[in-house]
Amino acid sequence: MVLTSLWLRFPVDRPVEFQSYSGFASRGIFFDVLKQHDEYLVAYLHSGGDIAPYSTTPILADSGGRLKIVYKRLPACVASLRICVLEYELSKVFLEAVVSGPPRIRLVDREVPLTGVSVGVVDFSEFLREARPVRRFSICFRTPCFFRATPPSIEVPLGLKRRIRLPLGLKRFVPLPEPILMFKNLVRLWRAFSRKPFSYSGFLRWIELGGVAISGFPGGIRTVRVYEHPDSNKWAVGFVGTVNFSLPDDLYSKRYARIADALLKFAEHSNVGGNRTAGFGVIDYRPVEYLEE
Repeated sequence: MVLTSLWLRFPVDRPVEFQSYSGFASRGIFFDVLKQHDEYLVAYLHSGGDIAPYSTTPILADSGGRLKIVYKRLPACVASLRICVLEYELSKVFLEAVVSGPPRIRLVDREVPLTGVSVGVVDFSEFLREARPVRRFSICFRTPCFFRATPPSIEVPLGLKRRIRLPLGLKRFVPLPEPILMFKNLVRLWRAFSRKPFSYSGFLRWIELGGVAISGFPGGIRTVRVYEHPDSNKWAVGFVGTVNFSLPDDLYSKRYARIADALLKFAEHSNVGGNRTAGFGVIDYRPVEYLEE
């Protein structure tokens, strides 16, 4: 199985204003293009019953050769975005829609010409085959990231006599770089779309015990709140910033260190955490030290 990354490039002749974050517009572009080709598929993806088989970046503005993440205002420039599709059949449909449809895309209140499309394909097996036993690494969370956490038990003790029964489906949103939440999210994506299994339970148990630990926040992290719709109070909070991680000696496992390396390289394509489809959880993975073999 493979994942497909498509970069769309388009010139913007005058500024564009977004509600608070352009990632929601990126998701809109994905659906608009796909809708021209297959409305039923769009309806299915909108239903949200399964793990979303795609992710996006927010709109990126070319600023002197650097791609700048756009929150509220896109200046007149050459802009781009990346759409990563984790299902091969969906990637074929989407690429066909891009190629066969009109060379224009809808951007908020206007249409802009689509001047470039580039495609990259990576086989899931490559992530595992090329993985190395990492010792230390950092992750730059470039766009807002959050994780969903489920209470570990349906019953939580409150003192000696009273207990409270939690409602089914209860979740909490965690805007923090917790290793167990991050790797649970990546394992869930990997299991859903890859045919290259590994010891999921063993790996996650190792993470849970402290196989990967946060070692610092060199520049600090901060939370960002963004709003999805101008006429509603629907919003999301995520953190951004660079976080350092290490793999402690007392639990170090070469096997699991390779899996962590593979999953984080995968995450650079898939994004990580909630709202991946709207440009959340875009990361840069930076290995600092590998075990010498």
